[in-house]
Amino acid sequence: WVSLLLHGSWTEQTCGGTPIPVRQPVLATAESWARNPQCRLVLGEGEESDVELCVTLQQPDARMRPGSPFPFEDRLRELFVCVLRLDDPSERLVVFDKRRIHRSGTQSAASLLSRRREVLLRTRLPCPGSYAIVPSTREPELGGATQAPFLLSLHLRCKPDLIKVDAPPTEGWAPVQEKQ
Repeated sequence: WVSLLLHGSWTEQTCGGTPIPVRQPVLATAESWARNPQCRLVLGEGEESDVELCVTLQQPDARMRPGSPFPFEDRLRELFVCVLRLDDPSERLVVFDKRRIHRSGTQSAASLLSRRREVLLRTRLPCPGSYAIVPSTREPELGGATQAPFLLSLHLRCKPDLIKVDAPPTEGWAPVQEKQ
């Protein structure tokens, strides 16, 4: 397994919400969603025809903040993460298109939209291929906060030289930390 830890944060410029109608009213639009940080993952050609990917999106533990009452829901955002197919490795998605969400068999590469400390998804990605992994909150704004930090963990079952990750600081990402 190759593990990558990507620290990021949503700010006014990088928080676009999630435009899926699982909960009404839908607060985000397909266009506002594109403001969310996008991590581009490129899988090269290798011995494998596909790669197993496990993704977790985590927000800070509310128990670590003084004065936060149990069950801490006042401090948790509704999280969502999805993996979308890219036509080009350098492409940045400018609109949410649910038809681009990767599917592996009958499984969609999208987490549940949930007010929890973390959400996760597991899928298989064909090689070679280019993908965008997009973490988001339900709301397209931060409700008075200046930023909302998060941690995106990627775990891929493949050789390290098969992977290329692009998580630009201009989109709210800190430098990539790799563990093998």
